[in-house]
Amino acid sequence: MGWHCTAGHGTARHGTAGHDTAPARTRPAPTDGTGARPSEGASSIRRGRRAPSWAARGIPLAAILSLALLTACGQRPGSPPDTSPPGQPVSTSASPSGPPGEPRAVDPRPGQAGVHPTRWHRVEPVEDGAALRVSFWSGVEPCHVLDHVDVRQGADEVVITVHEGHDPARPDTACVEIAVLKATVVRLDAPLGGRRVVDGAV
Repeated sequence: MGWHCTAGHGTARHGTAGHDTAPARTRPAPTDGTGARPSEGASSIRRGRRAPSWAARGIPLAAILSLALLTACGQRPGSPPDTSPPGQPVSTSASPSGPPGEPRAVDPRPGQAGVHPTRWHRVEPVEDGAALRVSFWSGVEPCHVLDHVDVRQGADEVVITVHEGHDPARPDTACVEIAVLKATVVRLDAPLGGRRVVDGAV
């Protein structure tokens, strides 16, 4: 064995006399994808995709899937069940309508079920003060029906009380929850004059 040096190149070759051997090839040290080798002091890091935002926040996957299913079916999460007692009209949810230009004229229909006082919206003298036009916010019939209007007349004031109920002949009817402005006319024993009008349902 002997050492042979090629002049002018500074390359050392090791082999037997008369036979040159190629230098041994060595594999490069594995890197972590950034060019750093473990021998250089950098720890090996496994790279991958970033976790979704819902996973980073700790939201369970089952909750995400349940919410998507409820939305696709057109249901509202957490909607309370219908607890209306039997024999009473049921109202379904809907967006209230805006105030119409003119109230809907209605006449009292005595004999309604579940009659209760309700506040009126406005009172206007008509027929030169001999009558009053009473407007009030109500709902869709037969769930909201005007039963009667009480009128108490005094020297200084007139007390108006509107009473509503629901139609007993149609207890199982489902009504859409939508605001309806209604109006009815009540007559006075004497012209209103300077007397004030008071809401008896307040």
